[in-house]
Order: sequence, then C-alpha cells, then structure tokens
Amino acid sequence: MINPNLKVQFRDLTPSLAVIARMQSELRKLSRHHGNIRNCRATISTRDHHHQHGRHFQLRLEMDLDGAVIVVDHEPSARRALASTESGRVSKSVELDADHKDAYVVIRDAFAIAQRRLDEHVRRDLTRSRTVTNVAAGN
Repeated sequence: MINPNLKVQFRDLTPSLAVIARMQSELRKLSRHHGNIRNCRATISTRDHHHQHGRHFQLRLEMDLDGAVIVVDHEPSARRALASTESGRVSKSVELDADHKDAYVVIRDAFAIAQRRLDEHVRRDLTRSRTVTNVAAGN
C-alpha cells in the first residue's frame, strides 16, 4: 500500500495541525480501500465572517489516481442556493447548517463523498474492462 502525499492549503483561516492530522487520518482510511491514490491536495477555506451566523467552512479535495483525478468540492448547500437566488439576500430558508461551522464535520463529509466517488470510479473501470474482455473474447 502506498501512502499518498497530502498537501493542505488554508485560505482565510489560521493553519491548524489538528485539522491536518484529521485529513491525514481520513486519507489513510481511503488509501486502505483504494491503494491507487498517489497525491491529495486539500484546500480548506471560509468566506463567511458574519457575526450572527459565524464562519462556515468549505473543503476542496483533488486526488490523483493512476490515470484519473477525483475532485470533491464540498461546501454548505445553502451557499449554492443563495448564489442561485435573484435577490442574493439571506433568510432563514437559506441559512447554513450548524454542521458546516465545524471544520471536522466538513472534513468527514468531504472524505465520505470522496469514498463514494472512488467506489464509483472503480465500478466504472471494472465495467469497462469486462466489456473490453467480452468483446475480445467474441461474446
């Protein structure tokens, strides 16, 4: 098993060794199941500096595999909803979940999404290789 390289970038917040350690732990878990992860670039940021609602984190992961790149851009879903509204005003209906105020929850969720995408990638590769094998065998 190859230990993937992890590069973490912090935007709009102070770097934290605890956050880096959590990401390394999550990446080790992923690499146990998907040994073809070579590198992982993570960017954790916060854009909201509202006094009433606090900061909300978002995490972008880019994982280099053998011949592919898996990208996870995990941010609170209400930000996307707000961006799509015409007025751009915040109301209770588009308020962000409290979970995204905790960097560790965002890390857990982003790596869970990465796990699903890696599983999907492996399934597609297996399907593709079975199809090529069947065509080559004349089935």
